[in-house]
Amino acid sequence: MIKNFSAVLKNKIFLNEKIIYLNFQTTNDFKLEYQAGQYLIAKIPKDNQKLNRLYSIASYNNDKTSFDLLIEIVDNGLGSNYFKNLNIGEKTEFAGPAGIFTLKNQKTAKVFLATGTGLAPIKAMIEKLIFDKFSCPFYLFWGIKYKKSLYFLNEFKNLKNKNKNFDFKICFSQEKEIKNDENKNFFDLGRVNKCLVDYFKNKDLIYNDFEYYICGSREITDSLKNFLISLNINKNQIFFEKF
Repeated sequence: MIKNFSAVLKNKIFLNEKIIYLNFQTTNDFKLEYQAGQYLIAKIPKDNQKLNRLYSIASYNNDKTSFDLLIEIVDNGLGSNYFKNLNIGEKTEFAGPAGIFTLKNQKTAKVFLATGTGLAPIKAMIEKLIFDKFSCPFYLFWGIKYKKSLYFLNEFKNLKNKNKNFDFKICFSQEKEIKNDENKNFFDLGRVNKCLVDYFKNKDLIYNDFEYYICGSREITDSLKNFLISLNINKNQIFFEKF
């Protein structure tokens, strides 16, 4: 059920020049009863009115009193510039949760495909599976252009350490090579679909043994969905969110 509530900004981290990570605490003991993968509606003030902007919850917090947002700063973007300039301790109005992009079969192995800040709802899903001690394999393939833009590497390494069934690859679509790096086993070159195929081939995995969760821009999400279908993966095993 969608409810109106307010939350105070507790922490703000600039992950790189374009990405900010925000942590909020709900006010008045409000419990945000959400499922991993859902989004919130932020009420952004502008010219004596409040305009809606949608943001996926980028965390799974079992206490339901805090949540994180992962936001890309867009030139002249109303929402992103509002949050860029929001100060610690300031309050924002929200409504939510909403959305049906949530985890489905709890006993099926899973593959998560994300590009850019499409990682937000998928990060929450993976954290939920870690919390639940998920006993099936689950893999993340996350696409970004350049290594210099990388963030959350240590966070996903820590999640991997908490559950041996989890593994991930960060796919750099515009890099020419991966030089000597202690984390190179977590990296791959190329787009997400190429990295997925290489990984499955190396591990001798069967595509139809998994559910697939996709999040990214409309164009990329459609492309990845069609790619999975071309591998003869059942449409009923593919779930997605576009932004």
